[in-house]
Amino acid sequence: MKAVNHSLGGRPGKASGLVLVELLVVLAVILVVGVIVTVASYRLRSEHQFSRIRCESNLRMIGLSFKMFAGDNDSHFPFTTTNSIAYQNTSNAWLHFLSLSNELGSSKILVCPEDHCRWNLAANTFYPVTNSDLISLTYVQNKGVSYFLNVDASETKPDMVLLGDRNVFSPGQQPKGSLLELAGTNELEWTGSLHTNRGMVALSDGSVSLNVKTIPAWRNHPDKVRLLLP
Repeated sequence: MKAVNHSLGGRPGKASGLVLVELLVVLAVILVVGVIVTVASYRLRSEHQFSRIRCESNLRMIGLSFKMFAGDNDSHFPFTTTNSIAYQNTSNAWLHFLSLSNELGSSKILVCPEDHCRWNLAANTFYPVTNSDLISLTYVQNKGVSYFLNVDASETKPDMVLLGDRNVFSPGQQPKGSLLELAGTNELEWTGSLHTNRGMVALSDGSVSLNVKTIPAWRNHPDKVRLLLP
């Protein structure tokens, strides 16, 4: 009786070849996915970095505009300038920026690039227009502004916070309407809606504090400070 030959000839070699090809395909897929994830992550970081740079630039230009305004108005900002449309106004932040239209030059810098819910409402002109392609700040008002304003800031108090990202809050303090009143040792913090629980602020001296988690509303000025929120 002849023995049965169970040998499959060259098939084991073919099976090994198939396994190797499949392994190479899997490794190639993993490599491609890794490259895609890395590029996407880098791009996202780059976009956030660019947005922060733009926001910083906005704050610097707005802070400089306040100083230019004060230079023409006996060191007074719009809130304390009697002929300003924002004189003693504690309810409409946009009016304070509108009063700086000559100094600002562009109304688009009033919106932070990371403020996505307001980016589409960024005004490209200050005053009413008949061109339907233009968005006027007088139309969108506070919705076209990303930055709060300290109405008690003064050029004579250069280390006070002047303005900053609108997602600001102070623990234990609730705004009354659009006004957040602070006193004593209150500190400013930020929610996660912009810059990931961080914020940027411009001081009255024109400097900008970047990507901070907490900051005093003022330094060495224990008097009342009122932040006007847009």
